[in-house]
Amino acid sequence: MWIVGHTAFAYLIIWAYYTARRRRIQPILILFIFVFANLPDALHAGIFRAFTHNPAGTFLFAAFWLLFFNRFGLIEKRHFPVLLLATGTHVLNDYLFSGYQFLFPWNGTEFQVFAFNSFEDLLVESVLVLAFVMVLVAAGDVWRMKSYMQGEKRRLLHRFSLRNAFNPVFFPFYLFIAFFTVSILEFMFYTYLSWHGLLALQWHNLLFFAVFLLYLTALTLIGFRRMSKVQEETNDCGPSSKRS
Repeated sequence: MWIVGHTAFAYLIIWAYYTARRRRIQPILILFIFVFANLPDALHAGIFRAFTHNPAGTFLFAAFWLLFFNRFGLIEKRHFPVLLLATGTHVLNDYLFSGYQFLFPWNGTEFQVFAFNSFEDLLVESVLVLAFVMVLVAAGDVWRMKSYMQGEKRRLLHRFSLRNAFNPVFFPFYLFIAFFTVSILEFMFYTYLSWHGLLALQWHNLLFFAVFLLYLTALTLIGFRRMSKVQEETNDCGPSSKRS
């Protein structure tokens, strides 16, 4: 399954859980849900994929990053189960459409129901992304994520320097940029496959992939637009304060 399908499915499952409890998902938690839903694919080259696509490897890899982000105050321990659930949805999706090694290391067989990039896979991903965008808008998470990204970029503008580039306060921004970059690369690869007629659903699913990417692009552009305004205000205030 592509990054859009993993992200959409995890968000929808967790959104349903929070809605049932009459609670809203914090914007920073939404970002981490996006990341943890795709976390096993951080190692996705050759034999390395097997290390994160088996029960023990998936759990340990997710647990390591949970403890890492918690150590720097970015994730609260009460959110561990939610983010483990996000990673768990990856397991289900891979079992259905990409292959998952339930018996690794004793057996390297990849169990899956449908082939990756099959008609069933791409149809399900199309429906998931459509539902993902509709729920984001209906739940108001689009606007709350927009405000969150504005705050992150404003923080970066006012406090960033090479000296404190590794300050944990900037990690969420780095995560978003990394997630955005991977999404662009997957979109380019998907476009290449569609152009050469190698997919069961070509331009149809490409449209939904594009909608997902446009959402991430909008968050980025809105944030940087706000950053430029803050920079202009800062520049305007500087000389006047000196004159006074």
